[in-house]
Amino acid sequence: MRKGLRRTAGEWSEAGASLLAAPGSARYVLPWLRSMRLPHQEAPLACHVPYMPYAVTSWLDGWLQPGMAAFEYGSGGSTLWLAKRVGCLTSVEHDRAWYEAVQDALARHDVANCTLALHEPDPALPAVAGSSAYGSQVIPATFEAYVRAVENVPDESLDLVLIDGRSRSAAVDAARNKVKPGGALVLDDSDRERYQPAQQRLHGWRRKRFRGVKPFVVKPAETTVWLKPEG
Repeated sequence: MRKGLRRTAGEWSEAGASLLAAPGSARYVLPWLRSMRLPHQEAPLACHVPYMPYAVTSWLDGWLQPGMAAFEYGSGGSTLWLAKRVGCLTSVEHDRAWYEAVQDALARHDVANCTLALHEPDPALPAVAGSSAYGSQVIPATFEAYVRAVENVPDESLDLVLIDGRSRSAAVDAARNKVKPGGALVLDDSDRERYQPAQQRLHGWRRKRFRGVKPFVVKPAETTVWLKPEG
């Protein structure tokens, strides 16, 4: 996804601390620094990498298998990256211009195992930011169709659900029953206060939290993986 690039002294300090705190994170320093030299608007699609901490991307790279089925809220570099590592991928996007850019990138790189769907927010049903189950604190509209896109997927059929788009709490609720036992649900920016109640509804799932630097920005971020219990 695309966000403004901020380079304050405090963020550089926080980034340095996160690199020192995480064993093995030194290997992320060079790709992280190189990523910030690219035009930020184009960077996710140019690099074909998820806009998440390098640590969780590295974990997923080792966990994913070629025959897996994945579903993604919020398209971008992660879409191209995931499509190379799973058998089939469905990605939903809310922004028409970005959808068209991702669709073009998929075509240019001959990605045939990804279905990219556009579900724009409904401006006819405005919601006070964050007040609706399908609302967003960024765009005052409903994302109901976007969130409910996963309902067409059979229960317990997905190996991976990646949530990095709008109305993330509602997406957690909509997608959790679609994850198969042993599968993973990934929530980006999981440290945000507004996502905490939804995370409580994953009680009993094994949790792996990743915090550290991610491509294109200085400020460290957090992503959490929940693994659904087997049996």
